[in-house]
Amino acid sequence: MPALFLAPGLVAGAIWYASLVHPADAYPVSATALGTAGLAFIVPFAAATAAWEGSRLRRGGFWHGPWVRPHAEILADRLWPAVVVSIVAVLAGVEASVLESGGGLPDGRPIGVAALDIVAFAAAGAATGLLLPFAIAGPLAIVVPLFWLAFVPAMDPVWLRHITGMFRDCCAATEDLSIRPIVASSLVDLGILAATAFAISNVTEIRRGIAMGASLVVAGSVATALVAGMSYAPTSNRSLADLTCARASAATICVWPEHQADLIPMVRVLPTVLARWSDAGIPAPDLFTEAESSAAPAGSATLVLSGGGALGDDGIIEALSSSLLPTYPSCLNGGSTGWQVAEYLQAWYEAAAGMPDASLAARHERPFDPSYPPVMDVVQKLSRATLDSRLAWTTRVTGITQACGDWAVDQLQVR
Repeated sequence: MPALFLAPGLVAGAIWYASLVHPADAYPVSATALGTAGLAFIVPFAAATAAWEGSRLRRGGFWHGPWVRPHAEILADRLWPAVVVSIVAVLAGVEASVLESGGGLPDGRPIGVAALDIVAFAAAGAATGLLLPFAIAGPLAIVVPLFWLAFVPAMDPVWLRHITGMFRDCCAATEDLSIRPIVASSLVDLGILAATAFAISNVTEIRRGIAMGASLVVAGSVATALVAGMSYAPTSNRSLADLTCARASAATICVWPEHQADLIPMVRVLPTVLARWSDAGIPAPDLFTEAESSAAPAGSATLVLSGGGALGDDGIIEALSSSLLPTYPSCLNGGSTGWQVAEYLQAWYEAAAGMPDASLAARHERPFDPSYPPVMDVVQKLSRATLDSRLAWTTRVTGITQACGDWAVDQLQVR
């Protein structure tokens, strides 16, 4: 049973590979999905070791012997080490990723699809070993799943990756794993299992070929129809019902469960920030939320938090100020240029909210382009400027952030 002898190396490889990815802060769905990225070499391992076991059954004449035990039971008895070792390797990678993200319980959906991937390709590998010499079956059992899990996700159209069970592009804090890739990948695996069962059945070769082809074509067609048109990420917007909200003065703050530790200090800091922004002429929304902007109520500010309760007052001010920044346009000529000056807006919002000069200077040491005026010089001028001058500057620079072409650098100056 080579799978058991090779288990320590496979598990160590899965843990090492999981350490190369960086999941979202304390978000178990992201950590679990990224932790299963080792499937690209775990599944070929399962298929190759299963092909070895199938080849042993074929060479020894056991497969076609007059046994009382059903063939499925005989095969399962030979394959369980390959399947179990591979699933343990996936779980080890998931646990390493979850621990790196900050903890939490792993999400069962990516693990379930990964386990089904392993079972399907282990069965296919065993069937290959039963039908072909290991000199052919072994390389096939490695190359085919490797191509499926490593190369297909890199091909166009990008949604093809969602029928493979590889969910390494899931998920940002505002996203959840979509049901469509889960169902699509599961259907393909079931199609592979059905095709495998027909491949080693006792029906005629013509019927066997038709049944195998039909199993793969039907499963593949339904799966691709489910995910066609999706982006590269197997995600949908996270449910707003998962948010935890609290009222702070004239505004409400809503955060995801993994950032609840930040909610109490944010409720404490926000009233002071709102009052100072009001004095400085900076308008603020009545809702700050971590929800995706497309799913959040109109006029709300989108928070991006990290740190799991260790933001501190300056970190909270930075997150609140960043949430006021405008969305950048999609430019046809290669991208927005205005984002380069967003730092000036953020620095002004942070200064007006009461962030100490030392913290401001550390965050805004130099501008994006050396030809731009020093960020702190502009902030200091704004602090001494009249309300009308501040409003005019904010309107002007906000307009620059929407630029797709050239703009005059002197527009950053306070007038």
